[in-house]
This record gives sequence, C-alpha cells and structure tokens, in this order.
Amino acid sequence: MKYIKFKNGDKLMLDALVLGNNKAKKAYIFIHGLGSNMFSCFSLNQKLAKKSRMLLTFNNRGQGIINKFKEEDIKSEKGYKSKILGSALEEFTDSKYDIQGAVDYLKSQGIKEIYLIGHSTGCQKSVYYLSKVNDKTVKGAVLLAPISDYSSTINSIDVNSYKKALEEALKMKKNNKENELLASNFWYRPISAQRFLSLYTPTSTEEIFTYGSKKIATLLRKVDKKLLVFLAEKDEYSDRESNVLKVWFDKNIKNLNKVFIIKEANHGFQGKEDELARIIHKYF
Repeated sequence: MKYIKFKNGDKLMLDALVLGNNKAKKAYIFIHGLGSNMFSCFSLNQKLAKKSRMLLTFNNRGQGIINKFKEEDIKSEKGYKSKILGSALEEFTDSKYDIQGAVDYLKSQGIKEIYLIGHSTGCQKSVYYLSKVNDKTVKGAVLLAPISDYSSTINSIDVNSYKKALEEALKMKKNNKENELLASNFWYRPISAQRFLSLYTPTSTEEIFTYGSKKIATLLRKVDKKLLVFLAEKDEYSDRESNVLKVWFDKNIKNLNKVFIIKEANHGFQGKEDELARIIHKYF
C-alpha cells in the first residue's frame, strides 16, 4: 500500500492510497459516496487489489461535510491555496475532474485498463463521468448501491419540511446566494442551496437514477461501456425493494453485464466483501 497525492483537472490536490501490484496493467478506481472518504468499503478494496490488479482509492471533493482542500496556485509562496469543499458545498458536475485526475495518474503508471467502482453517490459520479468523458482506457464501472437521493429523501421526510427547504434554496439561488448554507432550521445538516437542489430535486443533473422522478434516464442510457450493478437487499437508504430496482436498471442500462441483488446486504455491504470481490473479478 502506498500513499500518493495527485492533481485533478481543476488543480485540486487529492490524497489517495494505491493498493495491489504496482506493476499491474489493470486497475480499479474507487469513488466514495456522499460525505464519506477513501477508507469507505476498504475491506472490499483490499480484496479487489490482487497481484494482477491495482486499486486507487482517494478523497474526492465530496469528502466529509465541510473540508479544506489544497488547490495548486503557482503564484503563492506555498504553491497552493486553500479551498473549502465537502459534500455540503461541492458542485456535482465538477466530480468529473476528480475522476479524470485519478485516471490520468494511473495511465502515467502504465495502466492500460481501468474500471471505476462507485459506491452510493459515487455511482452517480461514475455514470456522469462516463457519459461526458470518452477515455478509451476506462472500460466500464461497478455501481455499488446506486440509490436516488431525491427518491429516498422525498419518501422518508415530512413533505412540508421538504417544501420549506426547497423554497428557501430556490430563493437563495434567485438572489445569487446558491453557494451559501441553508439556515439550520431549514435542513437537518449543513448544505448549500445549490447542493440541496442538486441532490433533492427531480430535474437536476445528479438525478441520474430516475426511478422515483419518472423522468427519462438520459445520462445513464448514454453510457455505452460495461456496467455491473450491485443492489443491497436490505439497503437502509432505499425507498423501494431491490427487485423493483433491478427491473428498472435492467430496462435503462445500454451495455449491461448484469444486475446482482446481494442477499441480506446493507448499504455498505459489510460482511459481503468476499462475494462482491469474487463477482467483480469474474467480470472485470
């Protein structure tokens, strides 16, 4: 295992760990979920990093809720300046820079075949990247617990509370305050107006798994690379049964390998790492 730091497309300097064979030609990139970090699903990542493969896991701009990152600045004496991001403040569409930075690092190490492994919100980021960037080295992606944040939230909270937060976020956006945090009486955790609208409205770009909003899954259908989908049978964040989601994914993925329902699994797939690793190694 090796600690590295790489720079992404918009000059963020991101911390990462590289596991497995440093002479491998095939590698995985793990993309953690909302507010998490590079140690998410670490037991699975260790099992995926075999002698014939490499795995890179890194802190993307959605690490934690509010975090300080370093951004390259050649005019500064230190060579960088601080930038405040995290899941409360990140702009979803900028996630493509983080993933491309990881891809570029692995390519610089001689990797010829790359697969993305997204967990939770990392699934949306993986699909968005694949729909926007055509890098021939990236052959496909694994989606672990791909859940719509809009659907799970709208079906689990008080409707009036949601409407009040939505009205406030829209008002802030109209007044050019979209990057400021909603007051704590509007939402249960720190979140900017633009991030709220990205996560919790049916028409946003981030609403990629559209089974709850009923809109056409345009970005997902655009991806023509191989995808493996793993649904957790007992996902605590899902608002519907896994077999219902399986039907939706079967219908909406263009170049599908397979959708798996992992029995008794929770959102983090704890205790199911051996099963996941065996299947992923078989296909990718």
